[in-house]
Amino acid sequence: APLALPSRLFAESNYLFLRRGDARDGVGLFVTFDPGGPHSDLLGFQWFARGLELGRSAGMSRSYESESYGAWFSQRVAQNAVVVNMTSPGLPPGFGANGPALGSIGEATLTAFDPEQATATFEANGTIYPGVEMRRAIAVRDNGVDIGDHLAADEAHVYDWVYRNTGAIEAVEGLDLVPSSEALGSDFGYGARWLFDVRRGR
Repeated sequence: APLALPSRLFAESNYLFLRRGDARDGVGLFVTFDPGGPHSDLLGFQWFARGLELGRSAGMSRSYESESYGAWFSQRVAQNAVVVNMTSPGLPPGFGANGPALGSIGEATLTAFDPEQATATFEANGTIYPGVEMRRAIAVRDNGVDIGDHLAADEAHVYDWVYRNTGAIEAVEGLDLVPSSEALGSDFGYGARWLFDVRRGR
């Protein structure tokens, strides 16, 4: 019989893997909250079901010095995360292929974790984007995942919930997805070769 895999917190690395079911037919979600680390993927996620990767995060380039690191892998838009004001935090003007410059990106905190129920809650109160309180609650179910985001700020901001999926997303309940022929904005910091077949909804 396939091995049942429990949820697990990798405390030294600040990674969390939420799981339900077994290695063949179960559902799992991986999230990083690396406090204080120079990473743009804080609270970004990957998820898997029935042995397939469905929600895809960008991962990592071969080198901090490569062009692809600055142009794509270090951008929040690549990480299945909430993006504020179409920018990646901590990227100074004129940022190029320079990994150490990312050290100003903040931290997120794991505030609740129930391994039996495969649920977790994270908070980043102004530590990813200054002035923006962020809370992400995640629950892995037998047939999918639930992700709830709460955002609060004293000033108006543009929030984008960015998600990259394997295959095609046919429909999202309560949301009209339409192809986007225009660029999402140069502030995102990527070239057209990194993100394509974009659909948007409100």
